[in-house]
Amino acid sequence: MANGVLGILGAGELGQQIAEIARGSGPFESIVFFDDTCEPGMRIDQHMVHGGLDAVYGALSSGQVHQVVLGIGFKHFGFRAALAAKGADWPWATIIGAGCIISPSAKVGRGCVLYPGTILDRQVELDEHNLLNLRTTISHDCSIGPNNFFAPGTVLSGFVEMGHSNFLGTGTVVSSRIKLGSNNFFGAGSVIVRDFSDGVKAYGNPAKEA
Repeated sequence: MANGVLGILGAGELGQQIAEIARGSGPFESIVFFDDTCEPGMRIDQHMVHGGLDAVYGALSSGQVHQVVLGIGFKHFGFRAALAAKGADWPWATIIGAGCIISPSAKVGRGCVLYPGTILDRQVELDEHNLLNLRTTISHDCSIGPNNFFAPGTVLSGFVEMGHSNFLGTGTVVSSRIKLGSNNFFGAGSVIVRDFSDGVKAYGNPAKEA
């Protein structure tokens, strides 16, 4: 049975990637974009732009759109968080790509996007609006706050705790029992073997503040 019409908030590259995953994982009746930089009615990657972001509430209220998901990238963490707060009561879709392995005991929050090949181990707790790119692996007993981005190939060992709005670059590895705060940026290939608090930019093996 179809899940109705999916609205993706943001029609850029990320939004288009999510649309492709959603087409394969649906089933959605159709997919539309909401984007302030695009003309309503134009088509992007075969999907229509329904309107700007201010049109989301009306589209949901009128039944033209049934679920929504964020398609806005990590460079706009604050804007993503504001939209999520504004739409706290909206019906946020969870998009799960092909080939994902999710433990029956794992919890996945509303609005999360799991790219193909993602693995969530036993007792993982994933809060709302997280994006896990290709082949992200989160091991057992990890607790992840909202609105984080995991680039392709990121690996978290067991018992990791994480706040909100963190970016983990491609191939980042996090050792077990690490605690990461919020608003951190870890460059590609980082190996995180100690705790970090908030607002840190770090790179390397082992990861050190820039």
